Amino acid sequence: MLFILLVISIILLLFEYKPVQTWAAKQATDYLSEKLHTKVSIKSLYIKPFSTVVLEDFYVLDRQKDTLLNTPKLTVDISGFSLLTSIQRRNLDLSLVQLDNGSVYLKKLKDSTSNFKFLADFFSSPDTVKVKKGKPWTIDFERIAINNLHFRYKNFLVDTLMK
Repeated sequence: MLFILLVISIILLLFEYKPVQTWAAKQATDYLSEKLHTKVSIKSLYIKPFSTVVLEDFYVLDRQKDTLLNTPKLTVDISGFSLLTSIQRRNLDLSLVQLDNGSVYLKKLKDSTSNFKFLADFFSSPDTVKVKKGKPWTIDFERIAINNLHFRYKNFLVDTLMK
């Protein structure tokens, strides 16, 4: 029993370091890339326990291999998180969600679906959602900051002719 506690403690200590967090994030993006049949990548991840999550160079392609989301930096600040009370109350307070210099490219395809529908379908499928009875999670957003976002929307159901 003492050995198991020691191993768990060492693993938790290792996850305090950015290179280990980044390695784990890259494993997750490789898994998502395989399951989604497209490219999902991340350059680095840093989690300051219970206060901040920073993703650098987060990139997602759509199924047509075009950029869906690309952001050099995505920061999420968490306020007042406690392992005991926050999980028991099922509440997460995000004091800041900040997207810097990102690009989002949405398309309405000829079959009337969008280029991000595959993501919505994946994350809402019974394979990825475990329904647990009880109080649902509440996520409160205090501030959302979007700095220098490039947004493009193309509707392939409409023919446009530019002169």
